[in-house]
Amino acid sequence: MSAVTMSRRDRVRAKLADLKLPGALEVVDEILARADSGALSVAHALEELLDAQLALRVQRRLESAQRTSRLPYFKTLDDFDFSLQPSVDRTQLESLHDLSFLRRHENVVFCGPPGVGKTHLATSLAIAAIAIGRSVYFTTLVEAVDALRNAQANGTFKRRMAWLLRPGLLIVDLCEAPIYVELTGLCTSRYCTNGRSNYT
Repeated sequence: MSAVTMSRRDRVRAKLADLKLPGALEVVDEILARADSGALSVAHALEELLDAQLALRVQRRLESAQRTSRLPYFKTLDDFDFSLQPSVDRTQLESLHDLSFLRRHENVVFCGPPGVGKTHLATSLAIAAIAIGRSVYFTTLVEAVDALRNAQANGTFKRRMAWLLRPGLLIVDLCEAPIYVELTGLCTSRYCTNGRSNYT
């Protein structure tokens, strides 16, 4: 079909495809139909097209981050069952998800016995960070200490430490083990979920 004989809608679809906007392309017919019926203004139709593309971008970012961040699962704060943990301050947790602690270069420590949702909450912060384009890496304390000990043994300690500190948000899980000297710089400059109150 030539450009001359294509309908306006077909031309819009072709241009969205040329611009590599698959999210907008997926919903354009439905949005244009609602606009044609008068259910959407032009401005609202354009906004919904852009929202669809942005939503797809965030979803792809999350999928990519799931492969590289080593998060154990993808759970958000909305998935957390506050009824099972009535002592948890929901307002405080919601305020943490604005991620202002990242800008202030502050640590976040979740303390409590096993099974109360510390890893879930840390993961929800990671997902919020990924959604705004921050890099994230998840590890356990044992893995981090083992990696640093091995790096120290083979003379690559500084390089390994720099690699661990590179992400915008680093989560160190299961801190019920003793805090080793090798990890002091890591835990005092980044973020850790804590099984017990061993970390200061």
